[in-house]
Amino acid sequence: KLFQEDLDIYQMKSSLMKNAQVYRDTAIAVADGNISNARVVVAQTADDLLLVHGVKASFVLSSVQGSVHISARSYGEYNVEVIMLALQGGGHRTMAGTQIENVTIEEGIALLKQAIDRYIEKNV
Repeated sequence: KLFQEDLDIYQMKSSLMKNAQVYRDTAIAVADGNISNARVVVAQTADDLLLVHGVKASFVLSSVQGSVHISARSYGEYNVEVIMLALQGGGHRTMAGTQIENVTIEEGIALLKQAIDRYIEKNV
């Protein structure tokens, strides 16, 4: 019972995971602006995307009042802190995030992919 969650949160996470895309051994998902408990859902979805075979890091983006928030996770093979630092964020090797002001989700995805590309070119 400790790990049970509300059905609506489970359904929101499932929807985000269903629409995730794989990019260079990472999973990228986008949450729309209508998600209740967005911080919890985004963070848990980033965790759950690591369960997908071949995914070395996961990123979930959400739009919050004119900025894009990114929650990043890995099991350590990719250092998501370095990727988030490239986007003015921070955190830890396996759990990091950032907030990018005055960009759209599409622009946020493009910036994230550039940061992933630079990271892979330098580190993998």
